[in-house]
Amino acid sequence: ARHLPQKDFLFGSCDPYCLVEFAKARYKTETMKRTVDPTWDQIFVFGLRDWRRFGDALFTVRDWDRMSKDDDVGWGLISEGTVTKL
Repeated sequence: ARHLPQKDFLFGSCDPYCLVEFAKARYKTETMKRTVDPTWDQIFVFGLRDWRRFGDALFTVRDWDRMSKDDDVGWGLISEGTVTKL
């Protein structure tokens, strides 16, 4: 992700993590502390047959908060058509 909004006003930054939902499974990346340009070097493996069966993969970026509910930052979808073109 790049140029995320500064959700933590005290530090002028963000503590982002990404939720990946696909084929009835839910994965969570590690939380990157105090950055608006996170790089997650994590791999989640999905079978290509699952794309036809389950459809889109949903990626939701959230901002971790210690004292309150985590904030939504943004989301995106990757569809079967996009994957087969890679």
